[in-house]
Amino acid sequence: MKQTWKQFISDIQTSIRAVTADDFIPPRYIFYEAQNIVADFLKSDNDAKKKLSKISEGWTDLDCIELEEIDVVQCSEIDVRLCDKVMKSVNRLPDTYTYSFGNIIKHVASVNFAYFFDPVTPREWNNKQKRKYKDKNKYYYYLIDNYLYIPVPKGIDLPIQVVRMEAYFMDKYEVEKFKLLKTCESCKEQPVLCTSPLDYEIVIPTYLISDVKKELLNKLNNSFLRLFSDQYPNMNNSPEDKTSKKDIQIFGS
Repeated sequence: MKQTWKQFISDIQTSIRAVTADDFIPPRYIFYEAQNIVADFLKSDNDAKKKLSKISEGWTDLDCIELEEIDVVQCSEIDVRLCDKVMKSVNRLPDTYTYSFGNIIKHVASVNFAYFFDPVTPREWNNKQKRKYKDKNKYYYYLIDNYLYIPVPKGIDLPIQVVRMEAYFMDKYEVEKFKLLKTCESCKEQPVLCTSPLDYEIVIPTYLISDVKKELLNKLNNSFLRLFSDQYPNMNNSPEDKTSKKDIQIFGS
């Protein structure tokens, strides 16, 4: 069942108030702590890939990731003797959740699904290209600093200027900001999303929601008062600022 961050945060704040009515915990804090807990759960779950493949919630398809050709020598680990060119995403991609095998990405493909790309590291790509009986119809990608790279082997005609990716991106709001980049390339000012980050769907696997809430409530009940003053000194936590409305405005700024 889909749920927005606003609904999720409201549930957490309601549970906290049932225990200690005097404490207000800002939405920003709950948002990031929940993401951290989800990330920890997924990284420690060896079956995460299998479980996530069975649910539809949380997945996002970026169907227009623009690429540009860069000099092969800019990719330090790619063997220039094996590669004609490297295509790199024009913009940095939003963060994805990760698990024990890397980024949680369902597929990277050409826009019309004529080509699919498998994940590798640059060193693995070199080794695959050196194989005597390599599959010339298999193509690969890798991610560095959230930029997508697609190396094109010598003698291969791979006409790709745009690709698509379906992944378990951490923040739907950041995904929407990424989608605006293509539209506003020639704009002097980047358009601003009118919707608050809290109005977007949470990206938490259905089977983890209860566990995430339980872990988050335990953490907030046990350590919030100490951690809040130490780690979040710039957030409003004085008695006169205990309003969710003000913090939501700060969160979306």
